[in-house]
Amino acid sequence: MSIPTITKMLTKGDGSLETFLRVARVLGMLDSVVDATDPLVTPIGRARSEEDTPKRVRSL
Repeated sequence: MSIPTITKMLTKGDGSLETFLRVARVLGMLDSVVDATDPLVTPIGRARSEEDTPKRVRSL
């Protein structure tokens, strides 16, 4: 990862998700990013994940 890539990301907000995650890893913040984006952390996220799960189809 180059300095211009990081500078571009920080000043213009440009960059890919991959670049953002690499920077977070280098800064030791990747676990915090993963925790902050985990939908199963909140009660609403857990409830929605259960309702979005397809029901199992049984064959006769």
